[in-house]
Amino acid sequence: MVACGSCGGLLTAAWSKGRSKRYPYDVCLARYCAGKGKSVRKEKVEGEFEALLRQLTPVPELFTIAKAMLRDLWDARLGQADRGAAQIEKEIAAIEAKTGQLVERLIETDSPTLIAAHEAQIVKLEEQKMALADRGASSGQPRMTFEAVSRTALTFLANPWKI
Repeated sequence: MVACGSCGGLLTAAWSKGRSKRYPYDVCLARYCAGKGKSVRKEKVEGEFEALLRQLTPVPELFTIAKAMLRDLWDARLGQADRGAAQIEKEIAAIEAKTGQLVERLIETDSPTLIAAHEAQIVKLEEQKMALADRGASSGQPRMTFEAVSRTALTFLANPWKI
């Protein structure tokens, strides 16, 4: 996304054919631009962008703001994970209640077909319960600390050229 020096419109990437190779250029194609059709070598544009990127040094307040924003996002994700874990616990409790009801019916039943059906239902519910327990165990606490996660973002802000 490079702007034209004459009209301010965006330059379009294009290839020019040389004797033996193709060369990348950026060209302004705006209708009423004084520099219409004028091309700039891609290496020149990229070199100037790299020089500009090397000069970027953010003010210290930016780090404070960025860290506060990242902390807010981190806390929101932790809250979301806690709500998900609570939902999983509710589902496990509901499955345990259904299992208890099926066991009571199983005790009261004398029919072999009903006994087989109730046992199959109990097995399915136990499998669901185990799957939910596994999901709940893995969705609890984060694997990394906030400082470890935010370090990369803040390092990038400190010196974009380095990364």
